[in-house]
Amino acid sequence: MMSVVIALSFLLVVMAIVLTYITALKLSTRGRDSTEKRKFYACGEDEIVAPDTTTTTFFRYVLLFSVLEAVPLLIAFSMPATVYAEPVLRVILVIYIILALIASYILTR
Repeated sequence: MMSVVIALSFLLVVMAIVLTYITALKLSTRGRDSTEKRKFYACGEDEIVAPDTTTTTFFRYVLLFSVLEAVPLLIAFSMPATVYAEPVLRVILVIYIILALIASYILTR
């Protein structure tokens, strides 16, 4: 009975995440690409040509650190529960580990 509750809870969370993602995708405003966004404003002066220095390297690093730091901690904290757990909980843990490895691969590409 407990394994059914755990499996249903897991599916409910996954469905809520997917529903939130789809809703945000539909409701978000779409930006228009424009070269005017990148131009500097200088009143009466010639335009200063400067390279675009904004990069996403820091954000990729933070995401990679979050995945690589949080996943082992969550697995380590849940290990005592999996020793006596039912097979459904072990399957959910394996799925979670696989998804974490896929996320790590995507972030390090």
